[in-house]
Amino acid sequence: FSCLLSSFFLVDLRLDTNIIRLLPEKSPVSQWVRELRGPVGDGGYFTILVKSSDRKTLINAADFIHKQTDNLPDVSFSIYQKPYEFIEKYKYLLLSLPALERLYDYAVRLESETNPFSTDLMAEEDVTTDRIERNRQRNLEKSLDRFSSQTEFHESADGTLIGILIYPKSMVTDLEAIRKLYNRLEYISQETAQKFNIWSEVGGSQIKNLREYKSIIEDLGRAGIISLSAIFFILLFCFRSLRIIPVVVLPLLTGLAWAFAFVPSFVGPLNIITVFLLLILFGMGIDYSIHLIRHFQMRLQTLQVAEALYETFSTTGKSVLISGLTTALPLLILALSKFRGFSDFGIIGGWSILMMLTAMFTVLPPLLLVAHRLHLITPGATLSGSILPPRRKIAVAALSIIVILSTFAIGSGDLFDYNFSAHSSDAQNAKNFDRQHKKVFNRSMVPAALYLAPDVSTLDRSRTVLTNAMEKDGSTIERLTSVRDFAPDEEEFGKRVELILQAKEIFQGSWYRRITDAKVKQWVEDFRLWQPPDKPATLGTLPQEILSYYMARDGSGQFLLGIYPAVSRRNGHDVLAFYGELEHLSLPDTLQGPIGEVVVFAEILDLVLHEAPIVIFFALLSVSLPIYLSSRSLRETALTLFPLISGMLLLFGVMGISGMQLNYLSIVIIPALLGMGVDDGIHYFRHCKAHGYNVVVTQRELFGTLSVCTLTTMIGYFGLVVAHNRGLRSLGILACLGMACLWITSVFLLPAFLEKRDKRRR
Repeated sequence: FSCLLSSFFLVDLRLDTNIIRLLPEKSPVSQWVRELRGPVGDGGYFTILVKSSDRKTLINAADFIHKQTDNLPDVSFSIYQKPYEFIEKYKYLLLSLPALERLYDYAVRLESETNPFSTDLMAEEDVTTDRIERNRQRNLEKSLDRFSSQTEFHESADGTLIGILIYPKSMVTDLEAIRKLYNRLEYISQETAQKFNIWSEVGGSQIKNLREYKSIIEDLGRAGIISLSAIFFILLFCFRSLRIIPVVVLPLLTGLAWAFAFVPSFVGPLNIITVFLLLILFGMGIDYSIHLIRHFQMRLQTLQVAEALYETFSTTGKSVLISGLTTALPLLILALSKFRGFSDFGIIGGWSILMMLTAMFTVLPPLLLVAHRLHLITPGATLSGSILPPRRKIAVAALSIIVILSTFAIGSGDLFDYNFSAHSSDAQNAKNFDRQHKKVFNRSMVPAALYLAPDVSTLDRSRTVLTNAMEKDGSTIERLTSVRDFAPDEEEFGKRVELILQAKEIFQGSWYRRITDAKVKQWVEDFRLWQPPDKPATLGTLPQEILSYYMARDGSGQFLLGIYPAVSRRNGHDVLAFYGELEHLSLPDTLQGPIGEVVVFAEILDLVLHEAPIVIFFALLSVSLPIYLSSRSLRETALTLFPLISGMLLLFGVMGISGMQLNYLSIVIIPALLGMGVDDGIHYFRHCKAHGYNVVVTQRELFGTLSVCTLTTMIGYFGLVVAHNRGLRSLGILACLGMACLWITSVFLLPAFLEKRDKRRR
């Protein structure tokens, strides 16, 4: 009844894929996101691509979509045309001063490479050998290519694709609003495709979280079917009876219902790390039922029901209690973390283990009595057969190999993956769309960091600080974007004109005709013929298409300042360097920010790298404490922990050999493995001690049970192995591999070392 009553609270459970939820509420980035969501948004957008070989049809279709989307209440603005006349007039003056300086250097190098009569000034030093400089050079060439072949629309080079950019009023943090808008855009896209008989599809940066949400929901359903089906067949094999399975499962379901009934109040929505906890906990919690019921069945062979029940809970029950506490405590240690990916996982996991233990000691005992009266439970034998422990010498050799492998793996320093693509799904249709998208928009449309300046003075002072930082060697800043790109002040306008005239002077020679690259030759010819205007554009004369991008969306008249990195957004080292550079700049106090996905990932990675070692240390300490308090012996504590320590070393060794790495999602499993991995050692040592250190008897009694329990725990994680989300998939693989390593050390290495005590007893 309590299980059914608690299940009514489960309707409040929901998933929030917003990555911001992984950060502390009081973190700088979280606070800026809440403050700037109205005027700034998050820089994200939707894109509708239309494709047709008929030019007139293509333009009509794009115009139809623009009119449909621009009037939607949830859309800030949409655009598919460029301010063509404005760009043609000011053209290369729209390049920033650092970009124009690189243009001048590029012109000098191009002449030295092409003109045989010029001095090769770049012979001794290649400025493009540096990775950051190469990225900047590529972006410069893209800009020059775009200006020299300017089009009226956002379209591909062959003119068969046009992209319509749609900027929503809601941020991706409001997943429900974004989902509704996406559904509406999907309908408009399909309607356009049918009306004009063309290809049309929706994509863009905002759709990523929606894809993740859909992928996780699909993964959850698939993993649930696989895991529950596998656990059912394992239980059927273990107990050889279909009737007993409800007895095994009911206490577990009751404990989970008690636990998750409080999750919406304690934690809030599930995140991308905790969403699979229900399956994981089912695989972990079923072990407690298996241990207790198997022991009860074996004792029924020689004892009466009441005596068998008492003996089960006074021996195996203590082992279950200790192993449950050693699993819950490391998880609860995670709750102290500032990183909510850790803390939510720890709160839900630790609380659920405690509730399942409570159910095992309150629901299961009377259930066993009822099940025995109904003949659902009958006396049973062990599952182990004649499997014997290995010899001590073999175990010592194996342990030596494990230590060597793990030392090599840990010493290599490559156990952590800094690639943020681990948090993504393998949606093939998304990859296909992205390839089409790059034909229209060949550079990033979303700044890595966004600031909000209340006035022009703050904007100009901020740009000065950032530009000076960008000009330093090793800077991770590639370019800035703001209205000042299009309407510079008189001083900056003069500097831009001077650099352009210097570059034009270099290109006046006939040597440029020997350029073999057709694209380069095209923009050189265009650059030679273009004449800069006498005066710069002013803020009051800028086209609305430009103002929509770079002004606050709430109509307050504030200015947006976007920053693009010169380093990879997917590499954690680069992201940390970029964010660190921004943090150390002395920007005006009136400038608000930064926000942006790259900034969020940088803060997440910084939290994980700083907190993970501390969390893992205290998790190991929390595992050791209950074992020591129950035994009051350092020697027995060390023997109980031996399979855990050796199993984790084996795991790191295998990771080092196979090239497997931890990431910011999968690292959460290490404290969980410390809690789960010690269970087998606790059960084995306590049973062996109860039998007078008779390893052979203990092995025959527990080998099968421990193997089944390990397998059910692995099955709980196996649902993640088949997930499309690569971060969750890596978490599942790591957990299954870790449990396999811990099983090997528990049922093979530990018995071999306990064999010495067995010989002394004999």
